[in-house]
Amino acid sequence: MGDEQEKDDESSTDDKNAIYNTAEDKISVDIPKYLPGFEKVDENKYFEVFENKLYIPMGMGFDQYISEEKFTRNRSYTRDRILLKALVLSDEQIAKYSDILTETDDIKISELTKDDYCEYCKEKQQNCSDSFSFDSHGFISEIRLEKPQLVFFSVPYCDGWTAEVNGRKADIEKVSNGFMAVRAESGNNKIVFRYSTPGLKEGIMISGAALLLLAVYMLICRRFRGKEKEYGFAHSYDYKTQDDSSLEDEYINSVFAVADKSAETDKDKKDSGDS
Repeated sequence: MGDEQEKDDESSTDDKNAIYNTAEDKISVDIPKYLPGFEKVDENKYFEVFENKLYIPMGMGFDQYISEEKFTRNRSYTRDRILLKALVLSDEQIAKYSDILTETDDIKISELTKDDYCEYCKEKQQNCSDSFSFDSHGFISEIRLEKPQLVFFSVPYCDGWTAEVNGRKADIEKVSNGFMAVRAESGNNKIVFRYSTPGLKEGIMISGAALLLLAVYMLICRRFRGKEKEYGFAHSYDYKTQDDSSLEDEYINSVFAVADKSAETDKDKKDSGDS
């Protein structure tokens, strides 16, 4: 049993080396056989370059959905196939977009073959963005649809995102376990996403108001500085011009003065009694 295990391990190692060997010991591997859609476009002494002909650009239109409950019931190794064909929606989203989306047959999708996979990729290539550009503030997508659909973007959902479709504000839906989609109508659509850090504007306004109040306070203090005796109060102290004596010293001196005066009074009374 141990010998068989060692042979299996050696066989597995040999398979890995067959793919990752050096140029001198390179073994030919039929990449398109294992990765559908990849075509060899160039090679050199060290590498072979392949292009994915089934690449799907950013921004895909979807007209089918699967509920979150059904999606989680599928085995994990079949879920990627389902995501290629349908969006994962909550019950509320299903009701909201029931006029443009239909439920998919997850059983058929889970049995997807390589040929089916290639067909689905080509289908999405015909139903994706014609152009896609982005900057540090968001991204813009242009897409033409034959019918109203949800346009999916593999960008993580966040509260800081806002979206417009053809200049009108659009609801951003959190779909497929954390990504974004918006509704677009048939015809040409320009979809604009913009991101702003949540709470940033409010924080700037609060900070500005606090600085303004601080400036007003400092102006008031500066105006009344040196007029403490006239108005009987002070907002700030200039320690360089204050007397060396403190309130504590004044209190102690007053206590001793009262005590001395009381002692003198008692002494006067005693002298009067003796006489």
